Amino acid sequence: MRQSAIVHPYLLHEIADLFPESVTIQEKSVVRDAYGAEMVTWADIPGLEDLPAAVEPVEQASGEEDRAPRRVTVNEFTVAIAGYYPAIRAVHRLRLWERTFEIVAAIPAPFRVYTHLVVREVV
Repeated sequence: MRQSAIVHPYLLHEIADLFPESVTIQEKSVVRDAYGAEMVTWADIPGLEDLPAAVEPVEQASGEEDRAPRRVTVNEFTVAIAGYYPAIRAVHRLRLWERTFEIVAAIPAPFRVYTHLVVREVV
């Protein structure tokens, strides 16, 4: 029996405009320097670089917060990444528009067609 897909592979180029942005997922690693101090670095995860995505601001979740000693702006977005990536979790972060976003939630999408994320940026 032949398996069918929701979107035929020959038609994928037709929906490319639905995912106009490009995102990269990064993973944290902690190493110790010569003096034993922890150094945190972030690196792109192989296979999760330059993924096509659609981005939408979450209006009611964005705003300003008082965090001592200053006031910060919090921007939240919902991100739909073309393709199913179950390895993306809230411990990772997302790079978009040369900015860094914390992944708040990775939500399983129906039919494993795309990956849905809620991300947050504190400025």
